[in-house]
Amino acid sequence: IYMNRGGSTSIDPNATIGRISANGPPTPRQSTECSDTTKNTSTTDLSPSAARWVTEASYSEIYSISRQTLANWRYRDRRSGRTEAPSGFPKYRRFGKAIRYLLEGE
Repeated sequence: IYMNRGGSTSIDPNATIGRISANGPPTPRQSTECSDTTKNTSTTDLSPSAARWVTEASYSEIYSISRQTLANWRYRDRRSGRTEAPSGFPKYRRFGKAIRYLLEGE
């Protein structure tokens, strides 16, 4: 859509705004080289016996608890002034705005 000299508007039939080209949407460029950190990662760092912090989505998927239930529990903790989850509830921490749950080793 563009404005004519007389103040009226018209549509350019050759405009490509909002259209996808015949080749499809552009894809981001990917590096073919592996970074040094991935080359030197050892599998012992990712052992299932080690405790680690996981995202809310991962925790809810692993334990089949909805994300809203986890949020409700955090809300109840905050309302009661608790800084830690009571026993029997999942342990969580805030890292800035991100929330991570402790997935304890087996």
